[in-house]
Amino acid sequence: MFPKAVGAPQIVHLRKLRDKKYRLSSAETLLDGKKTIQIAIQCGVALKRLYHLAPKASADFEFMDSVKQHNIECQEVSVSVFKKICYGENESGFVALASIPEKSLETLPHLHNALYVIFDRVEKPGNMGAILRTSDALNVSAVIACDPKTDLYNPNVIRASLGTCFSVPYLQTDFQTLLSFLKQRDISCFVLAPEAPKTYLEGNYLGSAAFVVGNEHEGLRPIWNSTFMKKLSIPMQGMADSLNVSVALTVALFEASRQRGKKRE
Repeated sequence: MFPKAVGAPQIVHLRKLRDKKYRLSSAETLLDGKKTIQIAIQCGVALKRLYHLAPKASADFEFMDSVKQHNIECQEVSVSVFKKICYGENESGFVALASIPEKSLETLPHLHNALYVIFDRVEKPGNMGAILRTSDALNVSAVIACDPKTDLYNPNVIRASLGTCFSVPYLQTDFQTLLSFLKQRDISCFVLAPEAPKTYLEGNYLGSAAFVVGNEHEGLRPIWNSTFMKKLSIPMQGMADSLNVSVALTVALFEASRQRGKKRE
């Protein structure tokens, strides 16, 4: 058990994890809240320490006992210290220091009927988190970030995903490496584009498939233009010509899941 008082070096380290470069160099990040911490533990994420306020209810003690069963140190801190180390609003009173999982394309199993989500330079943590939650709900084989502008384990991404960034195979790579992966495994790629003549309902998502979504402001880069990319649209009946990137992807993924489920019946 660590001493009650948290030393200045620890506080400085935890606060510096708000910075992207520091997170990446230390290979650590912060997890806020019981739900996210529980999912991380269940998924085998290495937690180095749990910082918490004084327990107020039996549920707090039960949660801490469950954490200790995994040989994770628990350290009580004052309200002032907790406010310094937590990332944004945190009403649960729990923050965990975690190692960033190391994953690559090479670690992904060779599945016959895989379903992937690829986002190209997506940068908004809220969208990344929403995409991960949908991917978790539909048992997507992996979420691949191609040249992301936001680091995968930004605390805001973790929070927006409600911890599902740990339950879904989740990794980043560069375009050329990803392109080789897609071709080697014969993965059909689908792009959601407002101008596409065919709709997402006309796509065939049986077999190994991937949905590719682009940056919120710039869309997909020209390097994605290729004959093996199939463009599909989502019909819009109002004045807007497209949906938010995470919403559009959710619509398409549920259709893919429907088709695959129908095939299994």
